[in-house]
Amino acid sequence: MSQFDLFKGKRQRGVRPPPPHEIKLHIWIAQLLGRWSRHTWRWTHFPAGEVRDVVTAVKLNRMGLAPGWPDFLFIAPEGGGTRMLEVKRYGKGLRLSDAQQDIANAAEEGGIPYAVVDSDKAALAVLRHWGVLRVNIREVA
Repeated sequence: MSQFDLFKGKRQRGVRPPPPHEIKLHIWIAQLLGRWSRHTWRWTHFPAGEVRDVVTAVKLNRMGLAPGWPDFLFIAPEGGGTRMLEVKRYGKGLRLSDAQQDIANAAEEGGIPYAVVDSDKAALAVLRHWGVLRVNIREVA
């Protein structure tokens, strides 16, 4: 599907709209987890990568905030360990920054499952595989 640009000529062919912003997928995952995660799992969104004013950035840096941590952190029940989920913008690929790759490598070395997703279907597959969801959701509407 294309969207037309008002400032191009009459014969323009249109351009594809940009991929949805990453935040929409973050919110979708959080809503899915809020409604369907098993009550024995603990999870949180880790908002470390947002644009902030300089004062806040300096404060967070002094408090020990480190770059590269994934967007969602999970604690599995009954000593099942932790899980890490990084969300990327759809269509932009699954490329991690150097700091993110360092965390992913450390997770792998520590035996911590780490996944990178760029779509609702991929996120759903990972969450089902990890056993986070209390229902067997098969399709994304």
